[in-house]
Amino acid sequence: MVEIKPFILGPLQNNCYVVNDEEKQAAVIDPGFEEEELIFYIKDNQLEVKYILITHAHFDHVSFVPELKQATGAKIAMAAKEVPMIKGSYEWGGPDMGYEVDNFKPDEYLEDGDSIKVGSMDFKIILTPGHSPGGVCFYLPKEKILFSGDTIFAGTVGRTDLPGSSEKVLWQAINKKIFTLPDEVKILPGHGPETSVGQEKKWQG
Repeated sequence: MVEIKPFILGPLQNNCYVVNDEEKQAAVIDPGFEEEELIFYIKDNQLEVKYILITHAHFDHVSFVPELKQATGAKIAMAAKEVPMIKGSYEWGGPDMGYEVDNFKPDEYLEDGDSIKVGSMDFKIILTPGHSPGGVCFYLPKEKILFSGDTIFAGTVGRTDLPGSSEKVLWQAINKKIFTLPDEVKILPGHGPETSVGQEKKWQG
């Protein structure tokens, strides 16, 4: 059985998710800002964090990555096209809010159709650029759960007025990659409440 613990982090209220199986093998998705409660949860539940999974490299989703890697030894996985955004995103957002983040290098680069195994969990990689050049979603088919980052939210989609973004590319990804999933798939986005594929197809399809 998969357990999912959400944390709402930082001034932009990004959703970070700790996902673990019954053997306490875990992945942390988008650790955007430092939060003692996040580290306490991992330690208190004796979770072994194998991967830090990054949907995209805007500062509000990756600012705590270097510290979390140091604390857990987990591998960092993200799309190669997001690497230039690690530094670039801080330039337009981080310093304005007082965040200066250490650079970091991924341990693994994600491609569309890849899989990341974490214990009994199998995260399918769905490339969904548009909000950023190499944005990805993480999909658990068995559990019918999609971690969508900032690609799609409840009732809206990710911003496309940022460096490297494209409204056309974003909607192509949503229509071809997300709206083709079963309607009952639960969407856990990078900000705001959860939704579902079926619900978003009603409002946005």
